[in-house]
Amino acid sequence: MSELSEVSDRDLYLSKEKKFRETAFIDFKKKYGIPAETTMEKLFAEVPNTYDAFEDFVSEKHEDVEDDVDEYIGTDDLDSDEY
Repeated sequence: MSELSEVSDRDLYLSKEKKFRETAFIDFKKKYGIPAETTMEKLFAEVPNTYDAFEDFVSEKHEDVEDDVDEYIGTDDLDSDEY
């Protein structure tokens, strides 16, 4: 395997997180009626507090995914003391 084809865990994580945030931004724009062509940079620069609102939105989406994973693997029924 060549050095160029190796991808670190960090690179994989960052790539997946970037895609997750891009998808979340599309959902964020739909939820709040923001025109589809609006970019993150433009929105965050022009509308106060949208960066923080988007970060909260992304956190909620991450929590939803974690809840789905817990439900899928069956850990959502366990008390936190049982881990």
